[in-house]
Amino acid sequence: MDSNEVKAIVEANIRPMVDALCLAHWRIGINYTKTGRDNWIAMCDRSGGDYFVASIIIDPEMHDDEREVLKSLRHELLHLHLTPFDLYRDAMTQHIVNDTPEAGQENRLWAFACEQTLVNVERLLVNLPRESLKLVSDLKPVKKKVTTP
Repeated sequence: MDSNEVKAIVEANIRPMVDALCLAHWRIGINYTKTGRDNWIAMCDRSGGDYFVASIIIDPEMHDDEREVLKSLRHELLHLHLTPFDLYRDAMTQHIVNDTPEAGQENRLWAFACEQTLVNVERLLVNLPRESLKLVSDLKPVKKKVTTP
């Protein structure tokens, strides 16, 4: 696909997606270019997460149709929900020296944990029947029957 096609799809769908995923408090920039990583179709930079600022890159050439673009957009938006874990990672990795086997191992584990978490959340969102997505405030408390001796 070309940049204009992908941009039109994103612009038509991002606001409802952001609202549905409870991310309206974020400022999200979208760029339509190569990610700079082999075989990455999209990526999210949430390094501004402390201030709810993020940047998403979508590579138009790596997408064949609207469905793929929307799937990538949803996936990258979901990455924003992982931002609280970034602080934990920063604290836990401050003593790991860059470009060491330990750093490579930590990075591989981090990437795997993040991606698998998002894949599972996506499956949940896609497969859960809409009527079961009730807000906690909509749920009725179970009344316990009180018996007296």
